[in-house]
Amino acid sequence: PLSGRPQPPFFRPPMPAQPPPAGAVIDLFDGQTLANWRMAGRGTFHVIDGALQSLPSFDLGLLWCSIPMPQNYRLELEFFIRSFATNSGVFVRFRHPEFRYDYNPAWSAVSSGFEIQIDNTGAPDGAAKHRTGAVYGVNYPNDPVPAPGMPPATPGDSVNPQNAQVLAWNQYRIEVQGNIITVSLNGVNTAQYTNPDPNRGQFLPNEATFVGLQSYANYGFTTAFRRIRVT
Repeated sequence: PLSGRPQPPFFRPPMPAQPPPAGAVIDLFDGQTLANWRMAGRGTFHVIDGALQSLPSFDLGLLWCSIPMPQNYRLELEFFIRSFATNSGVFVRFRHPEFRYDYNPAWSAVSSGFEIQIDNTGAPDGAAKHRTGAVYGVNYPNDPVPAPGMPPATPGDSVNPQNAQVLAWNQYRIEVQGNIITVSLNGVNTAQYTNPDPNRGQFLPNEATFVGLQSYANYGFTTAFRRIRVT
């Protein structure tokens, strides 16, 4: 935060008085409108042919769902990429995008939550933790190059990245249970990550946390998302 900078007024969705009952399924995208979705950062998203499609710009963009998430949930969605190198992602457990008041509020999802990566190339180094199916950039057991400044890996965690299909719909299933995030891509388990950081990706009983979609800072990396629901 910038010291002394006044807090701007912005939309703050309240936490529900009671969480939804276990097993309830909530459709986050109606296939036709941007209802319950808001844009932060650069670029934009449009509803085209029943999907949310990104139009990236020169810096990061975040389309986030303003429905507060419960502590434990399963997020399911489908995504479509048009090139092998397309970079995008799905964010979970981040705070309101305006909470840091950075020059680009989309980056708050990176620092306060976790990204489920979409990038078959694993730029810039091809590491497993940077490829499709990984909880992005965290430390996993037996990582040959641990990420500096990140908490050490938790025994039992794993990463098994898989290539997303190009010019086809891919299915993500992301489970958030307590501090454990598990990911499957097209039916294959790709990651389990246990979050030990008390200041990142935590469920906050008095402050809403959200899910969102990334528009990467590359004009050619358009990505489409559909059938987005949480259980």
